[in-house]
Amino acid sequence: MKTKRKYPLIPFDVIQSAVAGDSTRIKAVLQHYERYIIKLSLRPCRNNNGEIHMTVDPEVLCRVKSKLIAKILKFKIY
Repeated sequence: MKTKRKYPLIPFDVIQSAVAGDSTRIKAVLQHYERYIIKLSLRPCRNNNGEIHMTVDPEVLCRVKSKLIAKILKFKIY
């Protein structure tokens, strides 16, 4: 029995073009994983009232995106 995927997969031609270095396709891959990257970048922060809330750490966000781009460019398709 097949299970339905919650999220669609990235098409193979998009992956192939991104690995080849096409900047628009790399952006498409980053956009596909954007919600997950933001979730990884959340950090607890206190406001002026002392309440703790979650906020996106821009440094972590940039690091995660950079590492994903590096892995995309190193990816081997056989």
